[in-house]
Amino acid sequence: MLSDYLDGHCVLQNQRAAGNIEAGADVRSCYDFLYLPFDFRTKANKGYAFVNFTTPAAAWNFCLAAGNRPWAHCRSRKLAVVVRAKLQGLRQLLDRFEPTVFPCDSGDFLPIRFDPPRDGSGRDDVAAGQCYWTVGRCRRRF
Repeated sequence: MLSDYLDGHCVLQNQRAAGNIEAGADVRSCYDFLYLPFDFRTKANKGYAFVNFTTPAAAWNFCLAAGNRPWAHCRSRKLAVVVRAKLQGLRQLLDRFEPTVFPCDSGDFLPIRFDPPRDGSGRDDVAAGQCYWTVGRCRRRF
């Protein structure tokens, strides 16, 4: 659900920007890293995520669009709060999470790196040959 939400945001931002592109300006909204931490005790996400937008402008556009707004696709009255993370950029996120062993049995719960970055257009999905890698590894329980 979170990647669908981010994809929808990127599509909307990219459509808006298409008519307002200044010469040489990179205003494309896309992201190349996503991690939604999961609490295996409560069987729910922890209520925050790590998303790496590929440009500061894309991150700022997301902050303006999603910050302090309700999660319309969930039955929750909580507001989305967007904050600047201590770790900035894809390299710092990969350095942090690659050596991590997560308490899970499935790669479905691991952080994901996208290359090329996802922009929600559908051209970058797995069926279209978009590459993604899980980051870190699972601690298998037997």
